[in-house]
Amino acid sequence: MEPVFPLQRSDSKILGQPVVTIRYCIVVEELGTNIADHIRAEYLAWLVVPVIVVAGHFVIRVTDKHVARFFDRVEYDRTLEILIQKTIRVFLWIVVLILALANAGFDVSGFIAGLGVMGFIVGFAVKDVLSNLAAGVFLLVPGRSESEKSSTWPESRERSRR
Repeated sequence: MEPVFPLQRSDSKILGQPVVTIRYCIVVEELGTNIADHIRAEYLAWLVVPVIVVAGHFVIRVTDKHVARFFDRVEYDRTLEILIQKTIRVFLWIVVLILALANAGFDVSGFIAGLGVMGFIVGFAVKDVLSNLAAGVFLLVPGRSESEKSSTWPESRERSRR
């Protein structure tokens, strides 16, 4: 079987010069068009990634300002406010990262599944720490009466001494 080349010389001559016939030029042009379209699509996807990151940064700043404005209206402990603001900020940055990577052509389904498994494992590993954190948050949340905040333990201890 002979190798097939897109350009092959023929035996015919016009005005004494050999004629080069172009075979399969449609296939070569389509391949070139497909490659050019693929490159354009990939470059556009990579050019959109910084736009997503900048837009995500803007959305995160606006969200952070709204959360801060909310905390100005309510009276929570400053430690709890900082914890909630940083948690929201980290969550939103993870979402922006996933969107940017997905737009760049990466398969992020494994990353999302890994985050779920990691959260499950960390949740079981630090369940005592998380329960203490939740108890501390409940102590910091205002709206409880002073009688609920004060413990009856010192009173019962004094009664047992008598």
